Amino acid sequence: MVKIFLTVILFYAGVCLYAQVNPVTSYNNSFSDKNIQTTGSGRIIEFTPIMGYQLNGKIEFIEGDFKMDNAVNYGGMLSVKVGPGTYGEFTFTRSDTKAFYRRFFDSEVYKYNMSVNYFQFGGVKEAGHGRVLPFGLFEGGVTWFQMKDKYVDNEAVFSVSLGGGVKVWLNDRIGLRLQGRFLMPLYVYGSGFFVGIGTGGPSAGLSMNTNLLTLQGDFTGGLIFRLGN
Repeated sequence: MVKIFLTVILFYAGVCLYAQVNPVTSYNNSFSDKNIQTTGSGRIIEFTPIMGYQLNGKIEFIEGDFKMDNAVNYGGMLSVKVGPGTYGEFTFTRSDTKAFYRRFFDSEVYKYNMSVNYFQFGGVKEAGHGRVLPFGLFEGGVTWFQMKDKYVDNEAVFSVSLGGGVKVWLNDRIGLRLQGRFLMPLYVYGSGFFVGIGTGGPSAGLSMNTNLLTLQGDFTGGLIFRLGN
């Protein structure tokens, strides 16, 4: 998957270089605000493959704790312009990692292979005009804790994300996006989170002592590919 992502990045870098040498639209070398804010009357869409690093955190249970290793994450964003400097956005990110469940009463530690998947919808608001655009974002959706070991249940919970970053436009079609986010999967009272290792081994439904499942975060970067006129 990482090789595929790097291939996409190299492809877009080639597109960027070609666009700079052979522009298909009128391009002002001064890169005026008009180039960024209005490219015509059509809908503006931005697709951004991203890659970065995710801080996966630890979940505290009454019976023990469940620590997830920090790891690389990857994914993409699809953004649709809905107003001046404002975008509606869907984001997907995935972090493949290992987790360790430690029971307090006997100090046993169990190892799991898993992925942390974020599906988020929300909004992005840019500040200012021109080549460099700071932005803030707020999104909500679902976090899917995907357990790869047999007999271990997956879990999906509601989550929100809050962050910001900067877009740096190389021309009117290709740009860079750098950002950081706080990722907050939330525990809803009345539901549960289950950890176990299958037949013959320990398994338990674990009660929560907080409504914030864990605080995670990520730092990502990618190439923006802009469509529309």
